[in-house]
Amino acid sequence: MNIEEQMNKASEILGLPIDKVKEQYTDIARQNDLDLMNDADKTLCLGLFRQWFTQKRRVLSGDSSDKSTANTGGGGSLVKTGFGVVIGVEESRDMMAWTRDQLTAQYVRSPDEVFEAGKVAVVTQTDTGHHVSQMKDGEEFSRDKDENWALPDSAIEIDDQWIIPLSDRPTWASGDKNKDYGKPLPKVQFLRRIHFIGQIPDGEVQRWTLQLKDALAQGFECELGRFVHIAGIWNEERNMMYGVRNQTNITYNDELDPNSDRYRDTSSMVLSELIAENFGNFMAPLIDLERHHQDHESEPMSERLVVTDGTVTNMNMRPSEKTGSRTLFVQDLNAEFNYEDDEYSSTPCWVPPHLTIDFGIGSHVIVVGRTSQREMDGELSNVSINTFGVIVLDRRGNPVEFEGGESEDNEDWF
Repeated sequence: MNIEEQMNKASEILGLPIDKVKEQYTDIARQNDLDLMNDADKTLCLGLFRQWFTQKRRVLSGDSSDKSTANTGGGGSLVKTGFGVVIGVEESRDMMAWTRDQLTAQYVRSPDEVFEAGKVAVVTQTDTGHHVSQMKDGEEFSRDKDENWALPDSAIEIDDQWIIPLSDRPTWASGDKNKDYGKPLPKVQFLRRIHFIGQIPDGEVQRWTLQLKDALAQGFECELGRFVHIAGIWNEERNMMYGVRNQTNITYNDELDPNSDRYRDTSSMVLSELIAENFGNFMAPLIDLERHHQDHESEPMSERLVVTDGTVTNMNMRPSEKTGSRTLFVQDLNAEFNYEDDEYSSTPCWVPPHLTIDFGIGSHVIVVGRTSQREMDGELSNVSINTFGVIVLDRRGNPVEFEGGESEDNEDWF
């Protein structure tokens, strides 16, 4: 059954008006900061809705034995607190920026094609206000707006004309209807991925990807390699955690009173072993990065990871003009070194500005990121790493300013 059919069934069994049931579904999404245009969020919302239905039915039948302490506005919640360690924090990215750029370029090339595909609404000015036209399900719809009508903030001006990017997917992969089909897309939507090793109550230690949106994504900060408690909606099948507004925050374990019920003894936990046990599929020695890159370059973004380690042999702390990143040069000092070869023996790791570099040359570090390799003049460059995690195993000295040459913007960020 799709979501409409499930809500109708819930309405029938609970004896509630369908409007009240739909309102509950919407409230669950709002209170848990779920985006119903996103397949994963929509699946989670459906899970919360089913939990609310189960508890509501128990209450109506006189069975109130479920003592769930979390709240979704009249029902239970999937919000739980996990414990573990963050080993990588990717940059917060505006996922709508690429969509808007692509749509603008497509519209400039072929406005009729983009309009007829239902990707945009076209706004033209009239003597009394605006005229708005769009295609939906192969049919054109038009309406007039008075002079007080405000364009959506996602509107784009092209050659003295405005277009409004629209949600052009009538259904989701699940088969459920997209309730925002034909409506304006948001202007911005920030997303951030965090790479985490940990467990939720009654769960096993495993690898997780934490996904945060908008304000949560932009404001997230966490010290890598330090054990934390963090709340969110956890999906064990997908190894995903979704942030929840006003509930997802970081509590460092070492700042808790050891007598606290939440405090965990981490003295027997070895970070390098946790990484090896949970990110082993992504581990590769520095000397084998090119093979690792080739083996994983066709994988989905979430699976194109690399975890490696080495010694920092040089660093350029001058931020690049394009991204603000600094460069670490990391080498495996135990590997054979060919003095006859002109190839550079260290691997460049581009480190974004939100990561702290508080160590010096000679430090032994674990690097977490994605490999990158470019073709230049018909030849492939050496593999580099777009870094989102640096964990120090053996700290030596302090950061130094690399002396020599001007800052280079040669990163190849994904």
